[in-house]
Amino acid sequence: HYAQVEGLLARQQYLEADAELEKAEAGYGPLNRVLYDMDRAMTLHLAGRFADSNRHLQQAEDRIDALYTRSLSAEAASLLANDNILPYQGEDFEKVMINALAALNYVYLGQLDEALQRHGTQDGPGRRRHHCSRSSSALKPGPNAAANP
Repeated sequence: HYAQVEGLLARQQYLEADAELEKAEAGYGPLNRVLYDMDRAMTLHLAGRFADSNRHLQQAEDRIDALYTRSLSAEAASLLANDNILPYQGEDFEKVMINALAALNYVYLGQLDEALQRHGTQDGPGRRRHHCSRSSSALKPGPNAAANP
């Protein structure tokens, strides 16, 4: 399905690309739910559906947090077999991307305080260290913000 989704994205048919991802949800399987939510979040962001994008980002982040505390037995089983039996818990750069994309979504939604809260670094599951001290009035939403409340 990725080839079809990439073609739709290249033609800037973002809602159609998201619909293809939604149809392919079962193909991700239970081990790749984080990837599914991140893919959906990106296509929804590109389509201007920022609140829906944030919903999928939150789901991905919740899954990552839950997988962070997975059991030792699952780790041991992966040593005996392979890592494909473990749920995908995201790479570090993907965890950063979740916060960056969520912050952009909040800016476009006009929720600048939320954007500032997401503009931080990840200290570990469920904990963010905020390093931005500017007031929310310093951020201005992009040109599409009014069109996509």
